[in-house]
Parts: sequence; structure tokens; C-alpha cells
Amino acid sequence: MSNDKRPRGRPRGTGKKDAPYLAQVADLMIRDPSLKPTTAMKRVMVTRTGPETDETLIRRWQVKWKATELSLLAAARERMRPSLPAAPTRLTEPAWVLANRIMKQVEDSPINRMMKRIEDSPINRMMKRIEEAPRPFVGWLMLVEDAPESRSPVRDTSPHFPVFPDFQGASYLERYNRRAMVEADNPPASLPSKAANASSKSPVEMPFK
Repeated sequence: MSNDKRPRGRPRGTGKKDAPYLAQVADLMIRDPSLKPTTAMKRVMVTRTGPETDETLIRRWQVKWKATELSLLAAARERMRPSLPAAPTRLTEPAWVLANRIMKQVEDSPINRMMKRIEDSPINRMMKRIEEAPRPFVGWLMLVEDAPESRSPVRDTSPHFPVFPDFQGASYLERYNRRAMVEADNPPASLPSKAANASSKSPVEMPFK
């Protein structure tokens, strides 16, 4: 006489660790709602290795799926949900209030307070007054003797350093005038000439302009 009575204890297969595979089944069904549980199980079963046959494994998974389907799908939806950034602490605060608060924090920062102290310093105030004050007229005047030596070309004898191009073949008056006009544009420059034996009332010649 055969004894077909099942022994006491948990049913066969309940001790197997199938939770990770059932979670993969739930993920597949959330990604593709048209999938049936058995179809998703067959896809997951390809990646599993074990001594059980396909029919035994599918049957065991189906039993566990029916018992935990809702919780598995809910957990899969939670995993698929995109992570959102942390919500600000004051959602009801208007934008202009938040902007004013930020500007207040910037104004009260140590660096900003230091910059204000520098701007309000006596030296900085004095420099601003100097910059804003009207500039006085400043000119440059050089009186050269009007003589043949100052008007005749000067021979260039400089073996070590080259002579300026505008100085070549020029007299002293021409050199003074050209250099004064080039380097003394600001402030303005003037180069009058007068003969040595001329009286104090004779006019000053301005041959170069």
C-alpha cells in the first residue's frame, strides 16, 4: 500500500530565494504593460541557472506571483519612478521675497562689508574728488636760439646706436620740434625760436607747427 500523504511543513519550493527573479518579472511588466506574467517569467528564466526544469520553475513562480503580485508591481513602479530633486524648504515663498533675502545675505557678507569700507575710506574719497575735479591747463614751452647752427643739418656720428629716422639730416630746431610734437601731445607743447641779439620786444618766431 502506497503512502501518498504529504508530510507536514511548508510546501515544496517555498524556501527557494525567488524574490530577485520575481522582481525582474515585475520590472518587465511595468516597462511593457502588454506582457503576461508567464511571458515575463520565461524571459527572466533564460538568465537563471539551476537544477529545476522549466516547468517546475514556472509553476513555482506562478504560485508565488499570485500571492505577492500587488506588492511586487508596487515596488517595481517605485523603482521606475525618476528621482526628483529635494523640494525647497519654503515652497510658498514668493520669488521676489526669496530674491530680496538672497540680496540681503550678499550685502551682509564679510567681503561686501570690506569693499564698502574701502569705498568709504578717506583715501578713496580723495581720489574720487581728484578724478572728478576739472583738470588745470598744463603746457610745455622751450625757447631755442635762432642761429645758423640750430637751423643747419646735423651730421650723424653714432657708431654704436642707430639714429632716429626723423633725426637723420635734420637740424637741432627740427629735432626739438619733431620730438616735442610726438612726445608732448598731452600736455600741449610749443617750440618758439628767437635770435640771441634780438631785443626783448621783438616778436618770437614760430617756424615749426
